[in-house]
Amino acid sequence: MKGNVEQRGKISWRLTAYLGYDPNTGAQKRERKTVKAENKRQAEKLLREWIGEIEKGVKPRGNNMTVRQFADEWLEKHCEANLQPKTVHTYREKLDGHILPVLGHVKLCELVPKMIVDFCNDLRQANRRKDCREVPEKKLSDRTILHCYRILSSMLQVAVYWQVLSGNPAKKVKPPKVERKKALLYDEAVVEQICRAIKQEPPQYQAMVVLEVYTGMRIGELLGMTWKHVNFEECSLDVRKAAQYIPGKGTFIKNTPKNSSSERTIEIDRKIIELLKRHQQEQAKSKVELADCWEENDLVFTKWNGKPFLPNVLSNWFPAFMLRHNLPRLRFHDLRHYHVSFLVHMGIPIHDIQRRTGHAKASTLLDVYGHARKSSNDMITRTLTAAIAPHLQ
Repeated sequence: MKGNVEQRGKISWRLTAYLGYDPNTGAQKRERKTVKAENKRQAEKLLREWIGEIEKGVKPRGNNMTVRQFADEWLEKHCEANLQPKTVHTYREKLDGHILPVLGHVKLCELVPKMIVDFCNDLRQANRRKDCREVPEKKLSDRTILHCYRILSSMLQVAVYWQVLSGNPAKKVKPPKVERKKALLYDEAVVEQICRAIKQEPPQYQAMVVLEVYTGMRIGELLGMTWKHVNFEECSLDVRKAAQYIPGKGTFIKNTPKNSSSERTIEIDRKIIELLKRHQQEQAKSKVELADCWEENDLVFTKWNGKPFLPNVLSNWFPAFMLRHNLPRLRFHDLRHYHVSFLVHMGIPIHDIQRRTGHAKASTLLDVYGHARKSSNDMITRTLTAAIAPHLQ
């Protein structure tokens, strides 16, 4: 296959590959591509590489397609068909808010690694948060920047699979660094104070907080739990659903939790079962009083009329509860951290903790909660010292 190069600007070159002749019209078929190159020799090298890709059957099909145009197609044909609605919403949010305003106009085939490096650096600048325009020093978190990079890389990889691109330029960029924060360690005194204070709250909130301390469930799992998944006889809960919220769609109950490993059965204490029974009795009274105004969803935890809670209800209520009782500032999600760090501290095998808490990877537990194992390491050191040290004297 033949081709040629033609200089179009100071460092801009147009590559032309000749693909033979149309059998019907006899006209010569050709494909063109614009690249950046310092000189003719470099441009000719890029031409040879491109022709090689065409001959291997990986000829890019979207030379004029922009990043924004492909993003729309990717969301519709790939994401909506394969991913959860909440994930699709998050991808749209990050694309519209951060990625497309910077890269949307770029032709997909002209996107190079340096553009992605510059994009990530741009996200680190102050005032890149859509919700903090009047606070110049406020920046996006490293985790948000990494998320934007991963979304872009994932989208470009699909472009490779669909043979719209011959390679993923994001693969040649080092992912943005994120310093993994250590989770809170279990604080027995704080948990005791919470358990005392919660007795002054309505039965529903008592049950939610105590269940969180005892099971470490995710907020969505807690608010998506139904009565049919509470086994009063065997003192266990089946985690099979999760509550989610999407702007414009509202709160809905997913028939699956976060991932396949999140489906699990958790054993609980008989006292917690009794607490759930008291809450169930209060809920039954509300059903009778509200009659037709009650919306039956079989949910354990609901609004006053039986409708699902917004997932942020506990995120807003819990800090206010802690403040009312002069307790340390904590998020409701921190109770999950307390639960896991307690199990790690007690020496429960990591894979057993993983099954109980629904983490997808045991390695995540080790990364986030490894510091909680210090006491176990100290015990190992003391044991080995007692066994070996006498022989070293």
